[in-house]
Amino acid sequence: MMTGLILPLLLSLQLANAVPILPKWFGDNMILQTNSEYGARSFLNGKADPSEIITFKFNPSPSQFGDTITTVTQADGTFDVQLYPSSDFSQEFNITVSGSSNPDKLVIARHVKFGDVFFCSGQSNMVFPLNLAFNATEEAATLANYPNFRFFHVQMDYSSTPQFDLR
Repeated sequence: MMTGLILPLLLSLQLANAVPILPKWFGDNMILQTNSEYGARSFLNGKADPSEIITFKFNPSPSQFGDTITTVTQADGTFDVQLYPSSDFSQEFNITVSGSSNPDKLVIARHVKFGDVFFCSGQSNMVFPLNLAFNATEEAATLANYPNFRFFHVQMDYSSTPQFDLR
C-alpha cells in the first residue's frame, strides 16, 4: 500500500521541477538557419510535459512579431515554433525559454543570430585537426577575418531512425 502512494508523489515532484528540454544544438552563439527557400523563417523545437505552455522571450526582439512567442506542447510532449526574423541578420539577441509549470527554471541562449548554416559531413579529412596542419598558426589567424563564423562540432554517429537530439 505504501508503494502505491510513494510512486505518484515522486512523479508529481519530478513534474513540478520540469523545465523545457531543447536539443543540444540550442545554446550560446548559435546561428538559426533562415533563407528565402523556406520563407525566411527558422524553427525551434523541444520537449516538455503534455499541455505545457512554453514561452520564448527575445531580447532584443529579432522579429517584426514582437519579443515573446508562446506555444503549447502536443499530447506527446513535443513543441515547435517558427521564427520570422527582421531583415537585419547582423543583430545578436538572447532567447529565454520557460515552461508554465515552473517559470523560474529557464533555458537561455545568448548571442544568437540568424544566418546561413552549413552542415559538413562524410569526408574523411573533415576530422583532421587544424593544429596538425603545416601552417596551423596562419590558418587560425585567418578566422579573425570572419567574426560571424561559428563552429558546432558533433561526435561521429549514425542512426537508421530519425533522432530528436544529438547523442
